[in-house]
Amino acid sequence: MDKAMILSFVEASPLFTKTRIPSLFSDYRRLEDSNPEGYEANLAAWKTVFTKYFEAKSQSGAIVQLISEDNILQPLSSPHNGVPLAIDLAIDSLIASGYLLPLSKHLECFLLRNIANANHKAQNNSYAVSAFKWAFYKTTSLLFSPHKGIYPTICGPKGPGSLRSERFVVKPTLVKYGSRVNKAYHEKISRGYIESIYSWQLFYKEVNSLLKASLSKTDVLSILAYLYQNKLVVVDYQDLDESEAEDFEKHVDTIEAFGQDPDLVVKFYMASPTPVNVRITDNTNGTKLNSQTYNIITNQDKAVARLRDTHLTLNNRINGLATQSNQATLKAQELVARGSRSDKVIAKYALKSRNMIDRALENAVKQLENLDQLISSIDAAINVAQVTDALEQGVSIIKSINDQIGGVERVNRVVQETEEGIESVKEMEDTIGLAVNNAVDDAEIMDELDKLELEEMQRAEQSLSDSLTDNLADTLAGLDLTKQMSSVAIQEKNSKTKDSIQVESPTDSKLETHQQKEKGKEPMHA
Repeated sequence: MDKAMILSFVEASPLFTKTRIPSLFSDYRRLEDSNPEGYEANLAAWKTVFTKYFEAKSQSGAIVQLISEDNILQPLSSPHNGVPLAIDLAIDSLIASGYLLPLSKHLECFLLRNIANANHKAQNNSYAVSAFKWAFYKTTSLLFSPHKGIYPTICGPKGPGSLRSERFVVKPTLVKYGSRVNKAYHEKISRGYIESIYSWQLFYKEVNSLLKASLSKTDVLSILAYLYQNKLVVVDYQDLDESEAEDFEKHVDTIEAFGQDPDLVVKFYMASPTPVNVRITDNTNGTKLNSQTYNIITNQDKAVARLRDTHLTLNNRINGLATQSNQATLKAQELVARGSRSDKVIAKYALKSRNMIDRALENAVKQLENLDQLISSIDAAINVAQVTDALEQGVSIIKSINDQIGGVERVNRVVQETEEGIESVKEMEDTIGLAVNNAVDDAEIMDELDKLELEEMQRAEQSLSDSLTDNLADTLAGLDLTKQMSSVAIQEKNSKTKDSIQVESPTDSKLETHQQKEKGKEPMHA
């Protein structure tokens, strides 16, 4: 399947033309100096194929991908073109860009927490030494990280045309699934504290259910590491011993067994997590080697995780018993349908077995109901405790503010002093006002006021007189204009009448001449 898939991307790529395939399958690393453009073109072509290949595989939910000769080189080899000799360059480039994350590096966050806890619990110098070893290992891993471009190449020990076998996390797929899981779980934990605590088995089951995928435990653990690195969850699990810590890359090769840790507990942040100061010190002289704040999971969280794990176990048991009961019933029906005496005897035992299964199923259901009630009571009690803590903190704040104020006595004293100050100011104002009144003669004030009123009346009369004069002048001027317009109109009318008379007189004379001629003709006819 992988062979057909990766070959399909090669054949569909417009960058893999017949003229370019020989160059793409050759050891083109020498072109980096002599022909940089050709080098980059070949590198981009192979990177495009790999990104499409990893994206296609991630559709089924696969986050962790194994890169080896068997699943990469062999499917791409052909009798005509041979094995691609510089394919490691494209994979190294994807590692350097952060598209592919080595699984061992991605899971180092868990090892860092283990080393810190080991040193926190330690009471001797051996842990301080292991902490120094870890610090050295962490520093070298950063120096040789793919982001620095110095990470060991994926090219195998045989040189060009070979690959080392290593597992990688496809970062875009990891971020997509990790974000979906975080969003979904934060919607769930809004219902209460219980929903924020998960055992490893419960977390693994619900992540697959949420993503509607069949992720391996390694895939789910890589999602958990993503959430842990981004401070979205707190993780607690059984500590690794010193030998496992020193060879963590070897340890993650058995990551499925690591994921089976029964003590692994996952807690999503409901709010700001509780910090615990962890100091790594040398007990001989008390020298502080390192200090870091870590978030922990309490014994209460672990107890809740065990309850939820038991709840999951009971659910699985109930489902299994229900299946067994149905199978026993079907078996009895088949035996009875055969009609033989021996089959009836076997059917009788099948029914007895079903009855025992049903009793066990009934007990399991009752146990599950009791467990549900217990979990619900715990959630309610925790909510009450949180509200009580909030009220207690509020009371503490009020007490602190009251202490700062000084109590009721201080408030009464301040109010009394305020009133006395106001009364004192009023007395001083009244005294100043009385002194001013005594210094001014009222008679003089009244004379000056009468004078001002008289001047104001005179100004008003003068203003009214001027206004009437102006209005009268405007009226008279309007009357003169009207007369002038009337005389002009009469003159224009007379002029028009005169002109009319002068125009009509020649016509009348002609009419009279015609009438005279007619009269002169009449006697002649007689």
